[in-house]
Amino acid sequence: MLGRSHGISVTETVLDAEYRIAVLEGIIEVLLAKLDDQNKISEAALSQIRDEAFEKLKLKYPDQDIVREKER
Repeated sequence: MLGRSHGISVTETVLDAEYRIAVLEGIIEVLLAKLDDQNKISEAALSQIRDEAFEKLKLKYPDQDIVREKER
């Protein structure tokens, strides 16, 4: 992982988080691809997960006026 010998680098912290998220997304995509159709996660369930994650983020950073952009 990225690191510094002194202080906190916001840039390095963001890059490290982006890297870790990308790795987790890749792992999840591989695992989901291995599931049979009856065990797949529905679009409704994915939407609920996204909604809950967004609400948690808004609660964590209430002063940031966070808005949700359209999914890619």
